[in-house]
Amino acid sequence: MHYGRIYNTIAKQFSFDIDYIIQDGERMKHLEKVYLPYEILEKTTVSLQEYGDRLCEGLVLWLGEINNDKTARVTQMVTPEQKSIKSEDGVGYFVNSQTLFNINKLLSASGLRLLAQVHSHPGRAYHSQADDRYCIVTMEGGFSIVVPNFGFGPTNLLQWATYRLTDGTWKKLSKGTVKTIFQVEEIPGKGNENGSLVLGSIKKILGLH
Repeated sequence: MHYGRIYNTIAKQFSFDIDYIIQDGERMKHLEKVYLPYEILEKTTVSLQEYGDRLCEGLVLWLGEINNDKTARVTQMVTPEQKSIKSEDGVGYFVNSQTLFNINKLLSASGLRLLAQVHSHPGRAYHSQADDRYCIVTMEGGFSIVVPNFGFGPTNLLQWATYRLTDGTWKKLSKGTVKTIFQVEEIPGKGNENGSLVLGSIKKILGLH
């Protein structure tokens, strides 16, 4: 059994500008393309494997920018503080309310948005009932991606299970749809040093990795 015990207390603990929530919600819902640097895919795999080395599930968040042309770009990967759960019933992770609060402070300070969460399973990739219930991503049109075998496998979105929140329900996307929406690309590191340093400092202050 998988325990994705993430309690979403964001709305209760952090105040957002309601206009931005509405605007981002509409833009997220209508996203047609998400540009994703391969480097972030690689870092995601490495992070999940670090938990997998201890036979634990891991969680990673993809942050980025939502544009007005029905596209978004993933620009940062965050591995939030989390407690690994291992019992006779299975494995999972726990993210407490303070960490959720810190994530939202990071989003507010950086101007980025939470586009997707990515977590690992010990075996096959699927969205469990716990995943449906406790996802951090709650905005319509957001993505939840499940990586099989603790992340020890190809760094390939088409071999992972991708779900999208549609009409309040997590619906699995076909490989063809995933290939159409997610445009994996190589992005040179030049020209982004300053932005990365600033965001890195913010994450360090907030206790995020």
